[in-house]
Amino acid sequence: MSGRRWWWGGGSDTPAAKLPRLHIDGLHFKRPDGSIYKGLHVTAFRSLELYLKGDFAQLRTWHEWLRSLGVTGQRVFAYHNPGHDAFLPSQYPDYYERLPQYLDWMESEGFYVHFVAHLGAVPPGDPFLTYEAQLEHLLKVGIAMQGRPHLLEYTNEYEDNGEQEFTLRFPKIDGVLTCLSRMWYNDSPTEDTAQLDWLNLHPERKDEENVVRQMRGLNEICHRLHKPIAAGEPEQQERMRADQAAPYTILALMFGEIMTIHGAWESLQQCRIPTGEALKGCEEAGRAYRSGIVPPEASEWDYARDEGAVMKYPGPDVVQHFYQMRSGSRAIVGVTEPHRPFPKEAIPGWQIVEAYGETAFYLEAR
Repeated sequence: MSGRRWWWGGGSDTPAAKLPRLHIDGLHFKRPDGSIYKGLHVTAFRSLELYLKGDFAQLRTWHEWLRSLGVTGQRVFAYHNPGHDAFLPSQYPDYYERLPQYLDWMESEGFYVHFVAHLGAVPPGDPFLTYEAQLEHLLKVGIAMQGRPHLLEYTNEYEDNGEQEFTLRFPKIDGVLTCLSRMWYNDSPTEDTAQLDWLNLHPERKDEENVVRQMRGLNEICHRLHKPIAAGEPEQQERMRADQAAPYTILALMFGEIMTIHGAWESLQQCRIPTGEALKGCEEAGRAYRSGIVPPEASEWDYARDEGAVMKYPGPDVVQHFYQMRSGSRAIVGVTEPHRPFPKEAIPGWQIVEAYGETAFYLEAR
């Protein structure tokens, strides 16, 4: 079927000269013209390191591939401790002077940078083991990011590393859209309130249904706090079947604003193009994103599942779940784990306007 498609930008064959600076309006990241930014990001942890080393050949090959997928942003680490092939600011005397140049170059290449400052000490390998040293690092990073269109995240996986109390002490940087950390599903009002401008999903990745539950759980937190969420990174591509990438992408865009394709240390995290099933999964995620079938405002709509959807649910023996976001006469339904072909039928009074394979359906009331 064909119908109206939404498109949020990105995926151009040519880099942008200037990226729109984003701001937050309720549950959405928005551009200056008021349009909603629904991004497709990717883990590219060593991008800054490659830039400082001058390895532009690898970066340009990487960027060309990302543009073919429709990727609009990259999640980049400020450094890596010695447990992961050490890349430390101390190795580059001009690290902080060149950071603004890197951010401007990434903008000229057409990518938002989701920059992870790595606050929160994890001894013995981290380069900043005191609050004062980390605060100095944060302020230097913040100065580099002020006035630029990129996103800042303070800490990576602070729940896993026992850094919550430590990280909550850091101040917000004025003029920079800031997330405290990637949080998994939790209901702590104190911690939720401290999440600054936006939220970011770090799922436990126990099983497929649990990942979706946490996406939805964080969507509920967003509604409570009235802040947007980057609801992606459901699992490493190397641990997924390729056919799971499109449903996760659709659901991330239904429940949040940004989907992040997550890859293994040996591939995407190193800014290397993956192979095999992981490559197919990335391509599937890109196609699902570029389909534009998810209405940009869907994350603020009302939620329902399975028999509560405006499509006829065939039962768990046929399809694991229907997930729906609906507003009045419009609805988007995402499908997970179809076990066999199923009838694509709307309930009485509704019609399917557009479909993306067996993964997503946009419907309107008759």
